[in-house]
Parts: sequence; C-alpha cells; structure tokens
Amino acid sequence: MHFILWPKVQPGKDITFDLIEFFFKFISIEVECGFDRGRATLQYTIRVNQLFENFRLSYKLEKGNIKERHSGLMDKTIAADDFIIEDKDTYHLIKIAVEKFYDRKSDEQSIGLEKLVDAFQRVSSWEDENKKISVGKIVANLSLVQPELKPILEAESQSLVGYGKYIHDPAHRNG
Repeated sequence: MHFILWPKVQPGKDITFDLIEFFFKFISIEVECGFDRGRATLQYTIRVNQLFENFRLSYKLEKGNIKERHSGLMDKTIAADDFIIEDKDTYHLIKIAVEKFYDRKSDEQSIGLEKLVDAFQRVSSWEDENKKISVGKIVANLSLVQPELKPILEAESQSLVGYGKYIHDPAHRNG
C-alpha cells in the first residue's frame, strides 16, 4: 500500500498562483495534426475557476492572470465601463485604479487605491475652486436620484480625503 505524504508546510498563495499562471502560458492539448493551445487554455481556465469556486476562494483566472473577485454586483458594475468622463487624464487614472483593484497582489491594489485617490482629487475641483464645496455639490448631484446614497458617498469621500493626506503628505503618516 502506498501513501501520499502531505507536505508539512503548504506553499503560499503567491507561489501557487504563480504556478497556475505559469501553466496557463505553456499548456496545450495534442490534436490530430499538432497542438491546440486555445482549447487547452479554455479548458484549463474553466477547471481552475471551478476549483476556486468549489473551495470558495474569491479569485478567478482570466486571460492567464489570477484576479481577485469581489461581489458579483460590484464586479458587473465596474466591468461595465459605461461611465463617461470627458477629462482623459481622470479617465485614465480610473482605468488604472480598476485594473489594479482586481490584481491579487496587495502592492498593486495599493497602487490602484492611490490612482483612485488621485482621480478623486482631480474630480474634487470640478464644481468649485474650493474642494470641500465642490465635493459637497458632486455628492448632492449624485444622490438626487437615490437620496439614501448621500451618507455613503459623504463617508467615502471623507475616506478618500483621509487616504489622500496619508499617501501624499508624509506628515500625516505618523499620526
């Protein structure tokens, strides 16, 4: 009788995820006249995502990269990308923020948050030169249709202001 020994130390998720991404790059299925990489990567992606789901892990393999999965509603809303922003720099910052938001690496997620804060700082002067007044006007406009969003938007804008102070002003980092 043979037994498989389970390792005493489990590899970290970064090593495991790196391996999954590595295999995606080189996987192929043998077919009659060669190899079919497209079919192999599709089957591999489906199977890996099934494993994530079976073990209730909030990740997904997408185009060879493992990304963090969030709530279904939030993922659909963010992925819809149907918002219109005329300022190309702000639009670019938000696109980068969203891309980094789904990255599995926390340092990339931090970069995404920094880009979101930068975009917020740009937007916060669109309605008035005084950023506090401008943010108040923006929140008021956004909550016209759904007034219950107003306290949430106010709290989130305050969080972004606080985080902006933290990342852009070293004096705020210590206290």
